[in-house]
Amino acid sequence: MYGAVPRNRRANITLLASLSLLGMGEAFLLEGSADTAVFELYILPLPPSDYECCDMVTVRLNPYSQAQYETNRYSVPVKHARRTVTLKAYPFTIEIFDESLLLASHPRCYEREQDVFDPLHYLPLIETKPASFDYVKPLKRWRKDWPTCYHQMLRLLRESWPDGKGVQEFVRVLMLHERFPAIQMEQAIERAISYGCVHLDGVLYCLHELAKEALPSEPEEPKPLDLTSRPDLDAIGNQPVDLSRYEKLLKLRW
Repeated sequence: MYGAVPRNRRANITLLASLSLLGMGEAFLLEGSADTAVFELYILPLPPSDYECCDMVTVRLNPYSQAQYETNRYSVPVKHARRTVTLKAYPFTIEIFDESLLLASHPRCYEREQDVFDPLHYLPLIETKPASFDYVKPLKRWRKDWPTCYHQMLRLLRESWPDGKGVQEFVRVLMLHERFPAIQMEQAIERAISYGCVHLDGVLYCLHELAKEALPSEPEEPKPLDLTSRPDLDAIGNQPVDLSRYEKLLKLRW
C-alpha cells in the first residue's frame, strides 16, 4: 500500500503519526506525504453530534426526589421520584435526564454534603399536604428572598380561607413561576392585591393585563387624503351607486 499511495512533492509529518493515540509516538517522515485517501481507512467519521464535555453517570433518585452526584444532592420534580435517571456533570452545571427528557438543571455545587433545591419541584406535593408548608426545607430557603407582596398575599389568603385552603391557593399561585418570570409575577401579585382579587384567577387576570400592556401600541388609523387642491376628486368613491346599470346586464344576450 505504501508504494501505491500518491504523494506530495515534499516530505511531511504523516497524519497518523500526528494523531497517535498517546501523542508520544515518533512522527515518521516520508519522501512525500501520503494523500488523504489512505487515511480514510484508519480514521472514523465525525459523530453526528458534538462531544459533551461532562461526566455522565446513571443514578437512582432517592425518596426525596433527589439525584446524588459525589457528595451533593440535586432535586428533580417529585413526580419523577424513585426512578433511574442520567446525570450529566458539567464544570458549572448539573443536568438530569429521563432518557432524552431534561428533568432539572442546577448550578453545580463544589461544597460537600449539600442539598441543591428548586422549590418549584416540590409544589405539587405541598399542594396536597398544605400543613407542611411552613416546614419544607426548599420553601423555607425560598421564602427568605420573597418580595413583601408574597408574604402579604399569603397572610390574606390564610385569613380568607383557613384550614389549609388558603395555603393551597397560594401554592397554585407559586406554580405560575414555571410559566412567568419572577419580575412579572411580583408585578401581578402587587396588582391583584391592589384590585382586591387575592386568588389564583386574580393573579392570572393581572398577568394577562401586563402581557397586553407590553404589546406595541396599535398603529394610528391613516388620515384621509387632503384633496383641498383637487375638489374634482373629492367625490370619487363617495358617489351613490346607480343600480339601474345592473338592470342593463339582464338585457344582454351572452
